Amino acid sequence: MKYKITKQAKQEALDYEKKVSKTSTLKRENYTNLSTTGRYYIGYLGEWGFAQFLKEAGIPFTWETLADGKSDDGDFLINNKKTDVKTAGKPFHKNLMFPEKQLIHHRDIYVGCRLNGEFVEVWGFIDRKTMEETPSKDFGYGIPTKSILLSDLIPIEKFENED
Repeated sequence: MKYKITKQAKQEALDYEKKVSKTSTLKRENYTNLSTTGRYYIGYLGEWGFAQFLKEAGIPFTWETLADGKSDDGDFLINNKKTDVKTAGKPFHKNLMFPEKQLIHHRDIYVGCRLNGEFVEVWGFIDRKTMEETPSKDFGYGIPTKSILLSDLIPIEKFENED
């Protein structure tokens, strides 16, 4: 599914990144020890795209955002399932990726999105068990990383409000 990023969504993402930058979040060591400019902006837009999908599909949800310097409890809560959205920031990026250390936070579902020009592409999802069983790789930074091709995810059209 593909969603055109609105001016309002871009502004919200900028505002969100500014808000997060004023907290202690950016001062804390992150899982990668890599600092990517605009990572909260990119992440917000991926979450925004997934929220558009959920609205379109009529799936009720709660969207949590990190705003006070404390970790969120998952980006979305959908029928009591913690759902984490991972967003690839460039059109040539092909994987849902995150550091293995993030598995300490319980998430039931991972959703893969990608920014592609003026659009957010919402590719698909995978459950925690499958993600845990996926071998970690080192992409040259000394950080064990879970990585699954976006095209290998369960297509987002099959995402349902499961009990």
